[in-house]
Formats: sequence, C-alpha cells, structure tokens
Amino acid sequence: MAIKLYMSKAFDMIEWSFLNGYFNCLGFNDVFSNLIMQCVSTITTSIMLNGSPGSVFHPSRGLRQGDPLSPYLFIICMDVLSRAITQAENNNLIKGIKIAKNNPSCPSVSHLFFADDILIFTKADPKEDEDAFWYQILKFKYFPTYNPLSDERNVISSMVGFPWKRFWNVQLPPKVLHFLWRCIQDCLPTRDKIVKYVQDIDAICPLCGIENEPMQHLLVDCSVVHRIWFALNHSITGKTESNKLYSLVHWKTRCCIVFDKMQFRPTEFIVSVKNFITKVENAAISKISAMIDTETTTATWNPPTDPGQFIGAKGMQSSGSDEEQGEAIAALEAIKWALQKGIQDLHLEGDNLNVIESINGALGRINWRTNSVIQDCRSLLSGFVNWMCTHVKRDANGVADKIAKNTRTQSMDVWYTNAP
Repeated sequence: MAIKLYMSKAFDMIEWSFLNGYFNCLGFNDVFSNLIMQCVSTITTSIMLNGSPGSVFHPSRGLRQGDPLSPYLFIICMDVLSRAITQAENNNLIKGIKIAKNNPSCPSVSHLFFADDILIFTKADPKEDEDAFWYQILKFKYFPTYNPLSDERNVISSMVGFPWKRFWNVQLPPKVLHFLWRCIQDCLPTRDKIVKYVQDIDAICPLCGIENEPMQHLLVDCSVVHRIWFALNHSITGKTESNKLYSLVHWKTRCCIVFDKMQFRPTEFIVSVKNFITKVENAAISKISAMIDTETTTATWNPPTDPGQFIGAKGMQSSGSDEEQGEAIAALEAIKWALQKGIQDLHLEGDNLNVIESINGALGRINWRTNSVIQDCRSLLSGFVNWMCTHVKRDANGVADKIAKNTRTQSMDVWYTNAP
C-alpha cells in the first residue's frame, strides 16, 4: 500500500524550539546554532489593511519564504520524520516494499520525500490493520463511510479477468480507446466527482438539468441521451464500433457545453455524430483494403535478359552490428568475389532498400556505422565496366533467403558450387 501525504503550509509549521533542539542532537555547537536561530527568529510581521500596514507582531515559528537558507533547514527537520519512519520499520510497526523479490539482501523502501510531499509504503492487511493507529487516522480523515482497503481490493480484483489485450487490439482510433478505458475505470471527470473538490459547481447534468451526472447517467440514463440513441438507431449496449465512437463525440460535446458555454442542439449533434462515424469507418475500410492488397500481392523475381549460368553461392556469417550493416557487408563480399572472378558486368540485388539506395548514391539514408562499408562498395564498383544495383523483395528471392537462414543454423560459412 502507498500513502501520499501533503504537508499543508510546511514552512510555516516549523517550530523554532524544535529546530534548535535538533541542532544540539546533531552535534552543532552553540555558536553555530545561535547564529542560525538569529537568522530565523529575528523577523517581524504586519498585516496590510486597505493598503496600510497594521501593528507589528513577532511570530514564534515558521521559516521565511524565499530565503535561500530555509530549504536546507526544512530538509534538516524532515530528516527527523525520515528517521522516525525508519525506526518504526525496524521495530516492525510498518513493513516497506522490497525492490527485488528474489534478493533477500536487497533493502526495503518505506518512504520517499518530494519537497513537502511524502510517499509512505507499507504492507496492508485488512484483518491486521483495521485496529492500527494509522488506519484509524486515515479512515476518520478520508474514508469515514467505508473500508478503503477492502474497497480497493474489490476494484482491483474485478478488473483482473478483463480481456485487456483484446481491448487494446480493437481497430479504433487511439483517442477512442483511451476514452473507453477511462469509462471502464470510471475515471471520467463527471460532475458528481468534481463537485467533491470544487465548491462553485453543482452535480446536475448539463444536458437534462434534472438529475446528477455520474457516468451511468451521462452515457445511458439521461433523457436527452435516450432521445439521441433513438435518433441514431443505436443502443449503447450494442456491439457495433459506432457506439464507441458516438460515446466519445457525446463526451466532447458535453465538455463544450460545460466549459465553452456552447448551446446544445440535438439535431446538429446527431448530424455531426453520423459524419464522424462515417469518416472513421471509411478510413478503417481504406486501411484494411490496403492491408489485403499487400498480403495478396505476390512478389516475383525478374531474371536478367541474358540469364547466363550458375557460378557459385555463398552463405556467410555476418559480423554486422545490425541487420542493415549485415546486408551492407554481404554486398561488399559479393562485389569482392565478382572482382576475383573477373566479371565485367555486374548486377547486384538486395532486399534492404536503404543499403541499395546508399550504394546508388543516396548516402544520407544509411546509418553512420555502416557508411564506411558503403564507401568501400562504391570504391570497388569502379573496377567494373558496367554495374547496377537494384532492390528486390525478400519473398522474390527465396533461394538467397534460405541460404542465409541455413548459414545461421550451421554457424559457419557455406559455399555452394552447385545450384541450390
């Protein structure tokens, strides 16, 4: 369990007697302590009333805001709280969390400090902790009507079996998925939640103006929403993707009504929803069609005009740092081998488009680690009477791909003197 605490007016709550006493505990001499206390305690305060300062009075506690010395003094005071929490952990009053589960020597973390915010970690057990002092304080202050530990466990356990992987794979725009996730987690900032923290608004639904606005009312129970669902010929319990899209548009329109004071016109809203759904569905259809075209298109290899004859093939273990550099090294080895064979006219093919375009002169496309290999390729190509370098898809040259895979399994260079 993690508890976040905020110290209200932290600098103003520092007692001077406590600060001076802790200086003595830390071993500072009286000269230093008195010097610091003179900087802290020799202040006067007056209240401005109608532009005129009132009577002067002397505070008995607090650190000066904006004084460069104050943050350091505040850290010294916070060290006392840190030591107290550590001592409580050593006395088994609280239990911190282990950073590494399988390493018993790894220290536990019981608290973290961020300026005037405190994060405390401890093991929570409803059966053991309901009588604990810290539990009684939290329940009285923040959870007077229910058990925070059991409620939190119910929320977590209720979402364990939810098909999140399938949910995030739904073919919808990311902003729609994020909105649905917020609906599932019940974390939309509806008025019934905001009214708990903001006093100058009410919890009444901005659409119907009759009932409060929890999420269930916003998307389902509101009388205005019922009319819109009917006009769209949909139901929020339906399985079509249009329902999810409508919910997002409905939420955005509701926000415009609340924050931009937009006048709600149901007829115009229904038209905008239908246009939005049509636009998204058309985009999805175009994307799916493009994927189908890509999958159904079979790559083919076009042999040269003069097919010639097979001379040899080699599968080589690559020393490249990545796939791109490995392709560049393979091209360099092929060029060297062609020069050794006395070949005058060279047609070099490869399935890495960046490497092929770099050999042809577009050096800006290649990674800087591979640039020196490409330069060697271009330098050696000048030894041929004619040469050309073209890109071919991997599927179009299955023989070369199988040779490469076979070489990786054998962990050694393989020569083929007969056509594989």
